[in-house]
Amino acid sequence: MFVGVAVWLFERAWFDVLSAVVDADLRSEIRSSMETLARENQRFAVDLPSRIYVRLAALVLASDRLLRERLPDEERRVLLEEAMLEACRRGARSPMRLALSVSRDRVALMRRLAPSPGRASVLGRGWNITHESEVRDGADVFEFIVTDCFLSRLFTENGEPQLAYLFCHGDLAWSDEIAPDRHGMRFERPGTIATGAPRCTFRFTRVG
Repeated sequence: MFVGVAVWLFERAWFDVLSAVVDADLRSEIRSSMETLARENQRFAVDLPSRIYVRLAALVLASDRLLRERLPDEERRVLLEEAMLEACRRGARSPMRLALSVSRDRVALMRRLAPSPGRASVLGRGWNITHESEVRDGADVFEFIVTDCFLSRLFTENGEPQLAYLFCHGDLAWSDEIAPDRHGMRFERPGTIATGAPRCTFRFTRVG
C-alpha cells in the first residue's frame, strides 16, 4: 500500500506538469508502458524504497520514450526536469524546511538524516554509501558519498543512461531550502555518477 501511495503522489505531480502536452490517451499509454518497464526491472527492487524508485524510473523511461515523437529533444528535456523537480518538491520541500527550522545545528542534522550502511533510510539498499567527517580550513565538513547508484545502472541497462541525471536534478527540491546565511550551513554537490563523476558527493559545511 505504501508503495502505491508514494508512486501515486509522485505520478500526480509528474502529470500535472506534463498536462500541457499529454492528453488522456497519451497518459494511459505512458502508464501502461510504465507498468511493463517496472515488471522488467524488478531485479533492481531489493527492498521497499528501491521498489518505489524502480516504478518512478519506469515512469521517467515511459514518458521520455513516448514524448520523443511529439517534442524536440531540448523541449522534452526541460519538461522532464520541471516534472521531476515539481514531483520531488511536493514530497521533500516541506519536511526539509521543517527540519532546518527546528534544528540548531544543521550539520549535525545532516549527519543524522544521511543514509548510511546498516541503517534504514528512505533511499534503501540500492546504493553503496560512505560517510566522511573532518575539519577543513577550520570548518566542520560532513559528506555522504555514493559510490554505486542503482538508478544509474537501471537507466544504462535500459539503453537510456542520459535520463538518470533527472533524479539528481530532483535533489534541488530539498537542497534549495538550505540558506547559508540563515542556517549556518552550505551545501555542495561537486558531481554525480549520473553526470559522469566517479561518485556522488553530498557535502555539508558549517559556515558563519
